[in-house]
Amino acid sequence: MTLKEFNKIARKVGKVVFDIPGVRAVAVYGSLAQGYADVHSDINLIAVCSTIPKPDRRRKIFEKAFEWIVYRNDTLPDWRTRTQDFFFVDGKHISVVYKELKVLSQFTSDIAVDTHLSREVFREAVSYVYNTKVVKDPFNIFVKLKKKIPAATPQLLRYFLPDLENISLKNGWPYSSFIQAVNRKNYIYIDSLIDHELDNFLVCLHAINYKHYVSIKWATKSIRELPIKPQGTLKRVQKISMLGNLPGDIKQKIDILQSLVADLNKLILKERVFKILD
Repeated sequence: MTLKEFNKIARKVGKVVFDIPGVRAVAVYGSLAQGYADVHSDINLIAVCSTIPKPDRRRKIFEKAFEWIVYRNDTLPDWRTRTQDFFFVDGKHISVVYKELKVLSQFTSDIAVDTHLSREVFREAVSYVYNTKVVKDPFNIFVKLKKKIPAATPQLLRYFLPDLENISLKNGWPYSSFIQAVNRKNYIYIDSLIDHELDNFLVCLHAINYKHYVSIKWATKSIRELPIKPQGTLKRVQKISMLGNLPGDIKQKIDILQSLVADLNKLILKERVFKILD
């Protein structure tokens, strides 16, 4: 299925969602909105609501609108289907998330004050609001919400870079935490530390390219598209993922991660990113 076919189905379903009472705007988010959709991808829609419509009412509208629909909500717990719908239309799996406008407005306002408030909250805002393609939005709700989300640069670098830089200091955190975890043979923890710092690296790497980093799921594709990056970034990041948890592998992972951070710092100086941090 081509992107054009994906978008056609998304628009068709989105217009039905928009006609549900209480819905004020609808947009596509996720892989399709970012241009990463493939044959395995779902179609993800977000509906901004004044009040979230009842599940049974939503279902009646969908079943009336589509001649052929397989509704998945019956197989899922109530806590998931209260604010989400899952079904198949035209052979594609559709998920619709319903969010109240006041809730979206609140957390986009909160992260504008504190970007480091919560990675999950920040990424939810970026995914549901910033990286979207509008289907129907007569009141420009998404435009207004997007303005509340801090730009990728310089705000994110202010929060994530100081944490990341410590990995290159042998007496600093998290390098000392790496050594402690290795000495304790605490391999579960060392894995989470490496993942955490790799995540920080990817946030900063995307930020110097004036982009928001959302998900490791699409990192392979997003890294390829970045014009500013250390040489061999993708291969090195993939190498970290492919190595195991034996002591020799762990040392290699830490060494690769340190080299990525060192090269990132050189790029930041070369591109004079810090001039916008002043």
